[in-house]
Amino acid sequence: MKIKRVIFWFFIACASFITGILIMNFIVMPLIVRKGDIVTVPDVTEMKLKEAERILKSFKLEPYIELYEFDQVVPENYVTKQEPLPGTELKVSRRIKLWVSEGPKKILVPYLTGLPLVQAENILERFELKVAEVESIDSDSFPPGRVIKTYPNSNTPVNKNTGIKVVISKGSDEEGFPMPNLFGRNLSEIEKPIREIGLIIGNIKYIQSDTGEDGEIILQSPQPEVLVSYGDTISLVIITAIPDTLITPDEPEEE
Repeated sequence: MKIKRVIFWFFIACASFITGILIMNFIVMPLIVRKGDIVTVPDVTEMKLKEAERILKSFKLEPYIELYEFDQVVPENYVTKQEPLPGTELKVSRRIKLWVSEGPKKILVPYLTGLPLVQAENILERFELKVAEVESIDSDSFPPGRVIKTYPNSNTPVNKNTGIKVVISKGSDEEGFPMPNLFGRNLSEIEKPIREIGLIIGNIKYIQSDTGEDGEIILQSPQPEVLVSYGDTISLVIITAIPDTLITPDEPEEE
């Protein structure tokens, strides 16, 4: 009876020992090891790329650039998005995808050389650029009123709404240059460019019409492409909402 009791407790001791080993190997130790291999993903959005990479590597994570993309708000070389999201628990050495800003989308300055100033301004407007300054210089190679060059030069990448300096050829009494086509343009749009190429707006006749916009030019004199010279005066017929009126600039008012 005593021997049976000894054998019984011997088996109990062996079973407990084996159970303890199994628990340590398959439950306790994996939990300990797993805890040491898990990190919480830090938030690196809106950081410079190099700083984001440094932080991720300090967490034993691998930064990976998934995509460079244009962004109108976030500056160039800053992180715009990450995956997995901040706060996610991951094993070390896992890859973190990063989306990086290239800054605002660039626009190439169009080639305007040889074009009339009015046409050049229209093209710049379509490209979402604007004329910052117009300079007139002497030139034997270009007719008066034509674009010689721009600053920045054509094909230069610039940001949206960048101001472009346009250099045009001066007019002269001897040479003359083709009259720009003003039909369909608004008076407010052409006053400045007409003045810059050396022409003077003289008589303006306003007529009522339901078929056009207020301020739209429907007749001009001289006609388009007729040679004019620096200092010449032009006449315009323009749509208005007021009754027929003939206006002559600088004409003294009657007392």
